[in-house]
Amino acid sequence: MTLERIMEQIGSRVNNYSIVRFHIIRRNVWDGTSRAMGRSNFSPEKKVDVKFTDDYGTSEDAVDNGGPTLEFFQLCLHEIKDKIGIFEGPSNAKVLTCNSKAMKDNAYFYAGQIMAMTIAHGGQSPCFLSELMYKCLQKGPDNVNVKTEDITDEETRSQLQSILQAQTDSQLQDAVAQAASLISLAGHNVRITLENKQETVLDLAHWYVLQRTRAPFERYVYI
Repeated sequence: MTLERIMEQIGSRVNNYSIVRFHIIRRNVWDGTSRAMGRSNFSPEKKVDVKFTDDYGTSEDAVDNGGPTLEFFQLCLHEIKDKIGIFEGPSNAKVLTCNSKAMKDNAYFYAGQIMAMTIAHGGQSPCFLSELMYKCLQKGPDNVNVKTEDITDEETRSQLQSILQAQTDSQLQDAVAQAASLISLAGHNVRITLENKQETVLDLAHWYVLQRTRAPFERYVYI
Protein backbone atom coordinates (compact mmCIF):
# COMPACT_ATOMS: atom_id res chain seq x y z
CA MET A 1 0.00 0.00 0.00
CA THR A 2 1.40 3.41 -0.97
CA LEU A 3 1.62 6.27 1.51
CA GLU A 4 -0.82 8.20 -0.66
CA ARG A 5 -3.34 5.38 -0.38
CA ILE A 6 -2.82 5.19 3.37
CA MET A 7 -3.52 8.93 3.68
CA GLU A 8 -6.64 8.62 1.52
CA GLN A 9 -7.85 5.72 3.65
CA ILE A 10 -7.37 7.74 6.85
CA GLY A 11 -9.11 10.81 5.44
CA SER A 12 -12.12 8.84 4.25
CA ARG A 13 -12.98 7.83 7.82
CA VAL A 14 -13.88 11.31 9.10
CA ASN A 15 -17.51 11.57 10.18
CA ASN A 16 -18.53 15.24 9.96
CA TYR A 17 -21.88 14.55 11.65
CA SER A 18 -20.36 13.53 14.97
CA ILE A 19 -18.07 15.72 17.09
CA VAL A 20 -15.31 15.04 19.61
CA ARG A 21 -14.39 17.99 21.84
CA PHE A 22 -10.99 18.78 23.31
CA HIS A 23 -10.68 21.29 26.17
CA ILE A 24 -6.96 22.08 26.22
CA ILE A 25 -4.79 24.05 28.65
CA ARG A 26 -1.96 25.49 26.58
CA ARG A 27 0.79 24.77 29.08
CA ASN A 28 -0.21 21.10 29.35
CA VAL A 29 -1.41 20.12 25.89
CA TRP A 30 -0.60 16.43 25.94
CA ASP A 31 -2.14 15.74 29.35
CA GLY A 32 -5.48 17.19 28.25
CA THR A 33 -5.26 15.42 24.91
CA SER A 34 -4.54 11.98 26.33
CA ARG A 35 -7.30 12.33 28.95
CA ALA A 36 -9.82 13.23 26.25
CA MET A 37 -8.71 10.30 24.11
CA GLY A 38 -9.11 7.95 27.05
CA ARG A 39 -12.83 8.65 27.40
CA SER A 40 -15.24 5.90 26.44
CA ASN A 41 -17.07 8.07 23.90
CA PHE A 42 -13.92 9.19 22.09
CA SER A 43 -13.47 8.27 18.45
CA PRO A 44 -10.64 9.51 16.20
CA GLU A 45 -13.07 9.38 13.29
CA LYS A 46 -15.27 12.20 14.64
CA LYS A 47 -14.97 15.83 13.59
CA VAL A 48 -12.71 17.72 16.01
CA ASP A 49 -13.78 20.77 18.05
CA VAL A 50 -11.10 22.45 20.19
CA LYS A 51 -11.44 24.97 22.99
CA PHE A 52 -8.28 26.40 24.60
CA THR A 53 -8.36 27.55 28.22
CA ASP A 54 -5.89 29.28 30.52
CA ASP A 55 -4.56 27.88 33.80
CA TYR A 56 -7.72 29.02 35.60
CA GLY A 57 -10.12 27.31 33.21
CA THR A 58 -11.18 30.49 31.40
CA SER A 59 -11.98 29.71 27.78
CA GLU A 60 -10.58 31.71 24.90
CA ASP A 61 -13.23 33.42 22.81
CA ALA A 62 -12.26 31.85 19.48
CA VAL A 63 -14.91 29.73 17.82
CA ASP A 64 -13.41 26.66 16.21
CA ASN A 65 -13.93 27.23 12.52
CA GLY A 66 -10.66 25.44 11.83
CA GLY A 67 -8.00 27.69 13.34
CA PRO A 68 -7.93 26.30 16.90
CA THR A 69 -8.08 22.74 15.55
CA LEU A 70 -5.07 23.26 13.29
CA GLU A 71 -3.16 24.92 16.14
CA PHE A 72 -4.11 22.03 18.41
CA PHE A 73 -2.69 19.45 15.98
CA GLN A 74 0.47 21.53 15.56
CA LEU A 75 0.99 21.66 19.34
CA CYS A 76 0.30 17.92 19.66
CA LEU A 77 2.86 17.07 16.99
CA HIS A 78 5.45 19.14 18.84
CA GLU A 79 4.71 17.25 22.07
CA ILE A 80 4.84 13.88 20.29
CA LYS A 81 8.09 14.71 18.53
CA ASP A 82 10.08 16.02 21.48
CA LYS A 83 8.38 15.67 24.85
CA ILE A 84 6.48 12.46 25.56
CA GLY A 85 9.47 10.13 25.14
CA ILE A 86 8.37 7.80 22.34
CA PHE A 87 10.82 8.97 19.66
CA GLU A 88 14.58 9.37 19.49
CA GLY A 89 17.06 10.59 16.90
CA PRO A 90 17.62 13.79 14.88
CA SER A 91 14.76 16.28 14.71
CA ASN A 92 14.00 15.40 11.08
CA ALA A 93 14.66 11.65 11.27
CA LYS A 94 12.95 10.23 14.34
CA VAL A 95 12.52 6.52 15.08
CA LEU A 96 10.52 4.88 17.86
CA THR A 97 12.22 4.10 21.13
CA CYS A 98 11.25 1.89 24.08
CA ASN A 99 9.61 3.71 26.99
CA SER A 100 7.85 1.58 29.58
CA LYS A 101 5.97 4.52 31.09
CA ALA A 102 4.73 5.58 27.65
CA MET A 103 3.52 2.02 27.03
CA LYS A 104 1.72 2.03 30.39
CA ASP A 105 0.12 5.41 29.61
CA ASN A 106 -0.90 4.25 26.12
CA ALA A 107 1.09 7.15 24.66
CA TYR A 108 2.18 5.25 21.54
CA PHE A 109 -1.44 4.50 20.66
CA TYR A 110 -2.63 8.04 21.30
CA ALA A 111 0.28 9.50 19.33
CA GLY A 112 -0.51 7.27 16.36
CA GLN A 113 -4.14 8.35 16.47
CA ILE A 114 -3.29 12.06 16.66
CA MET A 115 -0.83 11.79 13.77
CA ALA A 116 -3.50 10.05 11.68
CA MET A 117 -6.09 12.63 12.72
CA THR A 118 -3.94 15.60 11.73
CA ILE A 119 -3.61 14.09 8.24
CA ALA A 120 -7.33 13.40 8.03
CA HIS A 121 -8.30 16.92 9.14
CA GLY A 122 -5.82 18.78 6.93
CA GLY A 123 -3.41 19.72 9.68
CA GLN A 124 0.37 20.01 9.58
CA SER A 125 2.02 16.87 8.25
CA PRO A 126 4.09 14.88 10.79
CA CYS A 127 7.28 15.36 8.77
CA PHE A 128 9.78 14.46 11.49
CA LEU A 129 9.89 10.69 10.95
CA SER A 130 12.95 9.03 9.45
CA GLU A 131 12.82 7.48 5.99
CA LEU A 132 13.10 4.12 7.75
CA MET A 133 9.94 4.81 9.76
CA TYR A 134 8.03 5.79 6.62
CA LYS A 135 9.08 2.51 5.01
CA CYS A 136 7.92 0.59 8.10
CA LEU A 137 4.52 2.26 7.93
CA GLN A 138 4.26 1.40 4.27
CA LYS A 139 5.70 -2.13 4.19
CA GLY A 140 5.86 -3.36 7.80
CA PRO A 141 9.04 -3.81 9.92
CA ASP A 142 9.75 -7.32 8.62
CA ASN A 143 10.11 -6.03 5.05
CA VAL A 144 12.56 -3.20 5.76
CA ASN A 145 16.35 -3.41 5.78
CA VAL A 146 18.24 -1.62 8.57
CA LYS A 147 21.80 -0.30 8.35
CA THR A 148 24.08 0.58 11.25
CA GLU A 149 23.64 4.24 10.26
CA ASP A 150 19.97 3.94 11.24
CA ILE A 151 20.90 3.35 14.89
CA THR A 152 20.53 6.60 16.83
CA ASP A 153 22.38 5.46 19.97
CA GLU A 154 26.04 6.32 19.39
CA GLU A 155 27.48 3.59 21.61
CA THR A 156 25.41 0.82 20.04
CA ARG A 157 26.16 2.06 16.53
CA SER A 158 29.90 2.19 17.33
CA GLN A 159 29.89 -1.36 18.73
CA LEU A 160 28.34 -2.83 15.60
CA GLN A 161 30.58 -0.82 13.31
CA SER A 162 33.61 -2.12 15.20
CA ILE A 163 32.50 -5.67 14.43
CA LEU A 164 32.17 -4.78 10.75
CA GLN A 165 35.59 -3.13 10.65
CA ALA A 166 37.46 -6.04 12.30
CA GLN A 167 40.08 -7.49 9.98
CA THR A 168 41.49 -10.27 12.14
CA ASP A 169 39.89 -12.83 14.39
CA SER A 170 41.49 -11.18 17.42
CA GLN A 171 40.03 -7.77 16.50
CA LEU A 172 36.67 -9.38 15.89
CA GLN A 173 36.53 -11.14 19.24
CA ASP A 174 37.47 -7.91 21.02
CA ALA A 175 34.65 -6.10 19.20
CA VAL A 176 32.22 -8.93 19.99
CA ALA A 177 33.15 -8.73 23.68
CA GLN A 178 32.40 -5.00 23.69
CA ALA A 179 28.97 -5.68 22.21
CA ALA A 180 28.23 -8.68 24.45
CA SER A 181 25.24 -7.11 26.20
CA LEU A 182 23.58 -6.13 22.93
CA ILE A 183 24.22 -9.57 21.42
CA SER A 184 22.76 -11.26 24.50
CA LEU A 185 19.65 -9.07 24.58
CA ALA A 186 19.05 -9.77 20.91
CA GLY A 187 19.15 -13.51 21.61
CA HIS A 188 21.92 -14.11 19.07
CA ASN A 189 23.66 -17.36 19.99
CA VAL A 190 25.60 -18.14 16.79
CA ARG A 191 29.37 -17.59 16.92
CA ILE A 192 30.33 -14.45 15.01
CA THR A 193 33.11 -15.00 12.50
CA LEU A 194 34.85 -12.96 9.83
CA GLU A 195 32.68 -14.76 7.28
CA ASN A 196 29.29 -14.04 8.85
CA LYS A 197 30.01 -10.70 10.60
CA GLN A 198 28.24 -8.53 8.03
CA GLU A 199 25.06 -10.60 8.02
CA THR A 200 25.12 -10.75 11.81
CA VAL A 201 25.57 -6.98 12.21
CA LEU A 202 22.63 -6.29 9.89
CA ASP A 203 20.49 -8.75 11.90
CA LEU A 204 21.51 -7.05 15.15
CA ALA A 205 20.83 -3.59 13.70
CA HIS A 206 17.39 -4.74 12.58
CA TRP A 207 16.66 -6.13 16.01
CA TYR A 208 17.81 -2.98 17.80
CA VAL A 209 15.93 -0.48 15.65
CA LEU A 210 12.76 -2.41 14.74
CA GLN A 211 12.30 -5.67 16.65
CA ARG A 212 13.23 -4.18 20.03
CA THR A 213 10.51 -1.60 19.48
CA ARG A 214 7.97 -3.97 17.90
CA ALA A 215 5.43 -3.71 20.73
CA PRO A 216 5.54 0.12 20.71
CA PHE A 217 5.26 0.09 16.89
CA GLU A 218 2.18 -2.12 16.97
CA ARG A 219 0.55 0.23 19.50
CA TYR A 220 1.62 3.30 17.54
CA VAL A 221 0.33 2.28 14.11
CA TYR A 222 -3.21 3.50 13.51
CA ILE A 223 -4.17 2.64 9.93
